[in-house]
Amino acid sequence: MMDANHFSTPVEQGALEAMTTNDEACDAGRYPEAVGSIMWMATMTRPDLAFAAAFLACFTSAPTNRHWGTAKRALRYIKGTMDHGICFRAQGPGKITAFCDAASAMKPTPQADRVRAAEKAGSASGPQGALGDPDEEKKENREQPTLLDP
Repeated sequence: MMDANHFSTPVEQGALEAMTTNDEACDAGRYPEAVGSIMWMATMTRPDLAFAAAFLACFTSAPTNRHWGTAKRALRYIKGTMDHGICFRAQGPGKITAFCDAASAMKPTPQADRVRAAEKAGSASGPQGALGDPDEEKKENREQPTLLDP
């Protein structure tokens, strides 16, 4: 893996559809170890790996060579993005804000109402927090996520 080329994304587009096919079983010892390493990075310093970690963890009980290839792709992505991480700026009041769920942080909009309705249906919940001014990111002209209509 030290000489491996890196990828620009941790999981290839359409990976979920590809995982439903039958494939040969891989080494059941190395796969959970790799997924655990990716999971640790996702929870501690690399939130960009959260989807890849959760996706790969779904196949830990019976990994195949295709799953192992996807895990190696995530590791190659990490190799190419070793300088990425969480950056806490020393500016601003350092205010900490906590929410009981992700939708509580949203301003009242039709999209936020749909997210809240989905959460009430049981699709997502859990504590969320923010450090600093949540409106500060908008001032920096960062791309904001978009909710798609069903």
